[in-house]
Order: sequence, then C-alpha cells, then structure tokens
Amino acid sequence: MQVNFLTARKPLTKTLDSSGATLESYPLIKRFTSHHSDPTNIEEFRDLLVYYSKLKACFLKGQLVRPIKDESRAGLTNSIAPTQLLILDYDGEAVVGSIEELLYEIYPPLNECAHVIQYSASAGFDKKTALKSHIFFWLDKPVSPELLKQWVLDKNFRVQALREQLRLTANSMALRYPLDISVNQNDKLIYIAPPIIKGDGKDPIK
Repeated sequence: MQVNFLTARKPLTKTLDSSGATLESYPLIKRFTSHHSDPTNIEEFRDLLVYYSKLKACFLKGQLVRPIKDESRAGLTNSIAPTQLLILDYDGEAVVGSIEELLYEIYPPLNECAHVIQYSASAGFDKKTALKSHIFFWLDKPVSPELLKQWVLDKNFRVQALREQLRLTANSMALRYPLDISVNQNDKLIYIAPPIIKGDGKDPIK
C-alpha cells in the first residue's frame, strides 16, 4: 500500500516550554513536498515513521493522486480510497497505566495485534498527558475510511472510559472526543515529529 509523508520549509512540529506548555503550535503550511513509499507490513511502516519523524515531516493519511513539490495539496487526496491503516488518536487523560491497558479497554483483541505507538508532542509532561498518542495498526485487507471513522465513533460512546471523557467543544456546538473520530479520514495530517523544547526542559518521551 502506498503511503505519503510530507515535508515543508518549516519543521512540522510544536514548540514547547520546559513544562510542556505550547509556545508555538503546528505551523499553518500551504505548500508541501511529498515522499511516497510502498511498505508491505507494519514493521516497514514503523521504520518509515522513525525516518520521517527525524526529518520533522508529517504523515498524510490517504493517498495523493499525484506527487507534489513545494505546492498545495488541496484537492489531491482521494477521500474514498480504501486503506489498510487504522489509526487511534487518543487525546484524552490517562485513565489507565499503559497504552496496552487502554487498548484493552477500547477493544481487547487489539492487544494481540502488532501496532506502533507514536506519542504526541505534549505527551508525558504530567500524568494526565501520559497516554496521548497515535497508535497505528496494519489491517489484513483494505477497508473504507468511513467504516473506520464510524467504528471509532462507536467506541467513544460504548467504552465507559471514553464515554466519561466526552466534553463539549469550547463553542459548545459539538462534542470533543477522547478518541479522535476524524483521524482516519483520507486527508488528515498526522504529526509525527518530536517537539522542539525551549529552555532547559527535556523531552519526557525517550
């Protein structure tokens, strides 16, 4: 399956202070250069994540209809193309002690599947943010991205540990989900690079 990583003229990551507070959020970028690969399993995909994270790149969920070079990606992603990647983006508070326990709460068989854990830029600075992460799974066959989105939505309501964290957004017009329901859309940018930390702070995720 083809996967795409994007680079830009700026590092695609957050800048934090020594306490983990955001000094600069992810940059608003309009022009990207794409880099595509064709991994055949989760191990090869993990190696690509590691490589491109060091380049301060991001991962594009979905396939581009053509390569891009220092240009906009608008309208160039096939929104309905089947995918073999399931991504769980947990942005809630730590309700258990480990990612493995969290996966068991969400759907126990997930713990029996190989997966890649990529912690969020702000993860680990305190107990509440300890589990903030993207968790990647390689499916045995391609499925609809809309099906994955609906599956994740269902988990937010059926899993008690998630349901208890449902909140209204700041404008009170929508729900904020601890398990992001949009991350499996074919146009989403997944930020994978470690944060830039100012001052004498250290990244708590080794």
